[in-house]
Amino acid sequence: MGNWLQNVPNPHVHRHLPKYLNEEQLTQVYALPLNSPEQADKVLDLMDDYGAADDAMRRTVRTLFSRASGDGAPHLGAKLPDADH
Repeated sequence: MGNWLQNVPNPHVHRHLPKYLNEEQLTQVYALPLNSPEQADKVLDLMDDYGAADDAMRRTVRTLFSRASGDGAPHLGAKLPDADH
């Protein structure tokens, strides 16, 4: 994440989510406003199996999402992104 925050002005986080989240989880993520703090928190909650994410990590993920492009995110009514692409 640090590399994206330091070197990529508009990271494409949505292209990578299908690699780590299943379709049901993606549906939960994309039910929230795109790139919102709530969406960032949902992703972190779904991926943090051990509760290791502290407040600093949560702030970092929120910052990453706030800078993210919508590239790779499904449009309303569209099929969720394919994990192979």
